[in-house]
Amino acid sequence: MKKVNKLINRLLLFVLITLPLITSASSVYAAEGSFYKIGDWVSTWHSKLLNGTHWTEQGSNMMTVDGNPAFCIEHGIPVTEPGAGFEPSELSIPEKDRLALIAYYGYQTNPNALSYTITQHIIWETLGNELLTTQVPNYQAEKQRILNQVNAHNIKPSFDNQTIELNVGESITLNDSNGVLNKYKVLASNSANLNVEKSGNTLKLMAKAASKETGTLQYDIANKNDVGTTFVYHKKGQQRLAKFKLNSAGSFGLTIKVNLNGHVKLKKVDETTGKALANTKIKFEYAGQTKEVTTKENGLAELRDIKAGTKVKITEIQAADGFVNKGLSQEIVIEPNKTIEITWNNQPQMGLLKLTKLGKQPVELTSLNSEYGFIQQLEYDQAPLANVVFDLKAAEDILVGGTKRYVKGEVVATVTTNNDGVVENMPQLFLGKYVAVEKSVPAGFIINH
Repeated sequence: MKKVNKLINRLLLFVLITLPLITSASSVYAAEGSFYKIGDWVSTWHSKLLNGTHWTEQGSNMMTVDGNPAFCIEHGIPVTEPGAGFEPSELSIPEKDRLALIAYYGYQTNPNALSYTITQHIIWETLGNELLTTQVPNYQAEKQRILNQVNAHNIKPSFDNQTIELNVGESITLNDSNGVLNKYKVLASNSANLNVEKSGNTLKLMAKAASKETGTLQYDIANKNDVGTTFVYHKKGQQRLAKFKLNSAGSFGLTIKVNLNGHVKLKKVDETTGKALANTKIKFEYAGQTKEVTTKENGLAELRDIKAGTKVKITEIQAADGFVNKGLSQEIVIEPNKTIEITWNNQPQMGLLKLTKLGKQPVELTSLNSEYGFIQQLEYDQAPLANVVFDLKAAEDILVGGTKRYVKGEVVATVTTNNDGVVENMPQLFLGKYVAVEKSVPAGFIINH
C-alpha cells in the first residue's frame, strides 16, 4: 500500500510540475481579439446559428486578431469581451478553402472598408445565413464579381504544363485561350533564365546566351505570404474569428528546354611531332558571312556561340611558315550545347639538296718538243667523280614550327656520289641552311677542306 501511495505521489508531482509548462505554452499562442466600426451600412439577416432569428447589423465592424483583419464565422454571436485570451486552432470546416478564396479575392487583393464589408457578407451567406436587405453599395454586383474569380481560381492558362523548346535568340509568344493568364501576377520561378514578357493574356519567352539548358517557368496567383494554414481564434462565450490563408498559391508551369549555341574548335598540329601549330590561317563560312581566324600558340582557332543547326564550312587558307598547306576543307553542322572539336595536321615543308662532285681527271696524253727533247704531258679536265662521301651538316640551328630539328654542326646525313658524280641517295631535309663536308675521296684525290 505504501508503494502504491509513493507511486501516486510521484505521478501527482509530475502532473504539478508539467501543468504550469503546458499552461505557459498555451498562453504564448493566445491572441487578442477586437473590432472597430468601419461603416454605417445596415443589413438585415436570418441567422443560421440562431435558428433563423431576424438579425440586424447596425453598421459594419472590422474584426481583428492581434491587430490584423480577421472575419467572423459565427454570425449572430457577438464579441462582448474583446481583448486577450483568444485561443488559436486550425480551422477544419468543409467550407474552409472556399472561404479562404473569398477572403483573398474579396478583401486581400484590395483591402479597404467597403471590400471588407462585402467579403464578410459573402462569408456569412456561404455559411448558410440569409441576407434580407443591405445598404452596402453594389453588393450583388460585387458579390458576383468576387465569386466569379473564386470559381475560376483553379482554371489555368491553356498552355499550362507544356514543354517549350527554344534556340538561343529565338522567341515564342503564347496566347492563353482560357483568358486567365492576367491573374497570374507572381513570377515564382524562371530557372532557365529566359527573357519573359507578360501582358494581359499573352506570354512572350526568349532564350538568351546566358539561359540555362533546362528549367521551369512558374507563375503564381498569390504571394507566398497569402498561403498557409487558416486559424480560427476562440474565447469562451465569444464568436470565432478566422484568419484565412490559401492552401496553395495557385500556380501554372512550363518545362523549358534551351538549345544553347554550339561552338567549333579546330586545332592545328605538326604531323611529325604532334605539337600545336600557331599562325595557321583558317576561314569559317556560315550564315552568309565569312570569318578568318589565325591559330594561337595552343594551335586553336575557335568559332563560338553559333546558332544550333547552322552549317559551317572550314577551310585552311594559309599554313604556318615552314609547313605545307594541304588545302583541307570540311563542313560541319553546329550542335546545341556542344563544342565540335576537329584536329588537322600539317607536314613540314622539306627540300632536296642537289650535289654534284667534279674532279680533275686525265683525258689526253700529248707529246711536246722541248729543249730537253720530246716529253709527254697529261691533259686534265673536270669530270664527274664517283664514290666521294659527304657529311651533310646543319649550318645553323634548324627551327620549324617552333621545334628545333637540328642544332648547328649536327650531321644530318651521309651521302655518296654515283658514277655521274651526283648524290643519288639524298634525303629530304627540313628547310634551312646546310653545308656539305667531304669525308672521303677515291684514291688519287685529295679531300677538299
